[in-house]
Order: sequence, then C-alpha cells, then structure tokens
Amino acid sequence: MGGTLAAWVAFGGLSYASSWSWRLPSLLQACIPILILPGVILAPQSPRWLVSKGRDDEALRIIADWHAGGDTLHPLVQHEMREITDALKTEKVATQASYLDTIKTAGNRRRLFVTFTLAWFSQWCGSGVVSFYLTSILSSVGVTGAREQLTITACLQIWNLLWAVGAASFVQKFGKRLLFLTSAVTMLSSYTVITALSATFADNGSKAAGLTVIPFLFIFFAGYDIAL
Repeated sequence: MGGTLAAWVAFGGLSYASSWSWRLPSLLQACIPILILPGVILAPQSPRWLVSKGRDDEALRIIADWHAGGDTLHPLVQHEMREITDALKTEKVATQASYLDTIKTAGNRRRLFVTFTLAWFSQWCGSGVVSFYLTSILSSVGVTGAREQLTITACLQIWNLLWAVGAASFVQKFGKRLLFLTSAVTMLSSYTVITALSATFADNGSKAAGLTVIPFLFIFFAGYDIAL
C-alpha cells in the first residue's frame, strides 16, 4: 500500500515545473514516521520484554489493561501470559543448541536446503533487475516519456498489491508448494519473452515488440507476487 501511494504521489509531482516535483514525494515519505512517533512514546513496554526481565506483574497488568479491561484473571490474559512464558523458555533451550544440529538429521538438512535455496531464488529470479531498472527497461523498448513510465510504475504497484493480497488469501486453499511452482514457471516464461522482445526491438526497432514487453512485465510481477 505504501508503494502504491508513493508511486501515485510521484506521478502527481510531474505536474510541478519546479524542484517540488521531487521534493514533495520526499517530504511526504517522512509524514507517516512523524505521525508514528507519538505512538512509540506513549506505548507501554512490551510484556514479552518485561517477562524476560522477571517483571511478570507489570507484564500481566499491561496485558490486562489492553486486552481485558484490567481483569488480570481473564482467560485471555492468562493464556497470553502462558504463551509468552513458554516461548521464552523454548528460546532459552534453543540457544543451547549447536549449529551442527541443522545438518545432523535428514529433516533438518532438507529444511536448511529449502531455506538457503529460497533466499537465493528470491534474489536471483530477475525481480531485482526488473524492479530497480524498470525505467531503463522501458526506455530500451521505446517508452521514454516520464509520464508514461510513471503511469506504468504506479499501475504496477496496484497490480502487485492485488496479486499479493489475493495469493495470501488463498494460500491455505492452494498450498505454498503450488504457489511457488506457479510463481517460478510464470517468472521464467515471462522473463524469457521480455528478453526476446527487448532484443527484437534493439535489432530492428519494432514498436510492436517494444510495447508487448509491458504486459509481460505485469505477468512477471504477478508471478513474483504470488509466492516470493
């Protein structure tokens, strides 16, 4: 949502002929953190932190005040206190484990492999190139106007938001595995087409090839959004 708002504010800034075209979006980015500051100052201490320091009574009062109208005996308050205490005990035991435990069993080795490869794939699937060099990609296929480029960027943010929320809503129904496989196939195929069309435009200046890159950029991001 923040990316969508920022993109459209930047688009609106094009109407300014002065340096405010970039100053305004920059200043607005500071507004939300400034609005959050009073909340940070007024918010109570974390009950979890208080319990970790042995200040259980203070933690209990805070949870009761915020979640049960001050009733320290409320079942929800008691349940949350037990959750915090149990989690801290579990973490204390976990800190005594060795890093070698991650490779001692087949299950742990599989989990380690999935963790490493997922992190690798998320960075090397092409999203960085398409995201950070989107303006250069659009320029390379003949879309050189600032208004056109910002329009595509802003619309992509809305597109990303819809696909990400949609995938998150249906992950329990379809399962993570299906979403990841669909994501990989979608990104691979669309990125291949984007590369081929860009090369075609570079070779012969085909306007049709250049413009066709745009919908495939949207397809690529849809693939990225639903899993990574």
